[in-house]
Amino acid sequence: MPIVEESKVNDNSKVRSMANDEQNRVNISTAKRSRRTSAAGL
Repeated sequence: MPIVEESKVNDNSKVRSMANDEQNRVNISTAKRSRRTSAAGL
C-alpha cells in the first residue's frame, strides 16, 4: 500500500516538474524577446 502511494506522489511530482519546465521555457523566451526589444529601443 505505501509503495502505491509513493509512486502516485512521484507521478504527481513528475507532472508538476514537467509543467515547471514548460513555464520556465516560456519565461526564458519572453525574457529574451523583451531584452532584444529593450536593446533595439536604445
